[in-house]
Amino acid sequence: MKKIWPFSISFFFFACVAFIGPFTVLYYQGLGFSGAQIGLLTGLAPLITLFSAPLWTGLADTSNRHRLIMSLTLLLSGIGMFLLPFLRSFLPVLLMIATFNIFFAPINALADSATMFMLGEAKEM
Repeated sequence: MKKIWPFSISFFFFACVAFIGPFTVLYYQGLGFSGAQIGLLTGLAPLITLFSAPLWTGLADTSNRHRLIMSLTLLLSGIGMFLLPFLRSFLPVLLMIATFNIFFAPINALADSATMFMLGEAKEM
């Protein structure tokens, strides 16, 4: 039964990303954004992840507070996703997407770390 939890973390993380990801461009088109604006919004995530993920995961490693940092980043990125539908113009959406990605960037790495920790000696499976 304990081996289901590590699988569940990865499953639900990627399920959420796969559920939302394909519809973001359509959502931006529905808001009336131009192709350049949509490209900027979708290209922002990898750029922010390049800088934000090492900072958050480094903080988690040095402070040894992985659970707290993962909970904090999950909460703050969830709040960002909750607030996004209330924004209609480009600049507020851009700022919200940037803020969301700052907190969303380390979640995959922290979830992988939590999975490996939960597996313990059964990592080789």
